[in-house]
Amino acid sequence: MRQSIPPRLCRQGFTLIELLITIAIIGILASIAYPNFMGSVRKGRRADAVEGMTRLQQAQERWRGRNAAYTTSFADLGLPSGNVSPNGYYTYTLAVGAGADAGSQYTITAQAQGSQVSDTACKYLRVAMVGGNMTYSSSADGSAWNSAGVNACWAK
Repeated sequence: MRQSIPPRLCRQGFTLIELLITIAIIGILASIAYPNFMGSVRKGRRADAVEGMTRLQQAQERWRGRNAAYTTSFADLGLPSGNVSPNGYYTYTLAVGAGADAGSQYTITAQAQGSQVSDTACKYLRVAMVGGNMTYSSSADGSAWNSAGVNACWAK
């Protein structure tokens, strides 16, 4: 003979408490994962600045090979995007040395734009060619530059 289970003991679905606990756990995990994810996205977007700076460096060296000094004109360098990085996350400025140093040094500075501005520690990236040596540095505000060999803004 078969015994039947009373209907109240056959459960189907979730209780409200179980559902709320699940939602709370998902919320906690998302609050931990999202900032790390966005940090990785910002770090990946720095490659946009590096790519554009590399193009500018090569163009400067080609210009210097044909002329007596480096230039501050993006038009002289013949770059179609001008002072904007390939994906538009950075804008560039060019500076050259003054006087006797004009022919031997230049500086390219990339400033974060748009959503990349939230990359606070690495908002500014700079490459400087001085006396044949490259210096890579970064800054949060464009004034205090970190040129240390170990710089989190420059993946090497």
